[in-house]
Amino acid sequence: MVEFFVAIGKKYDAPALYRNTAILLRKYKMYEEELSVIEAGLKNVPYNNRENELTERKEKVLKLINKKT
Repeated sequence: MVEFFVAIGKKYDAPALYRNTAILLRKYKMYEEELSVIEAGLKNVPYNNRENELTERKEKVLKLINKKT
């Protein structure tokens, strides 16, 4: 997983990088970290290359965070 964060830090624009990292973080219930990865993906991936899944995941993780608190 460290490799994912290094790639995110270098602002790669591959949507799968952010999606797969978010999936792993949700598996371990690391919702705040997942949200930061999704937001980085929405910022770094060009709109025409972006998958709607990132936006959908953001909505879901926000609900999970609100439910948790």
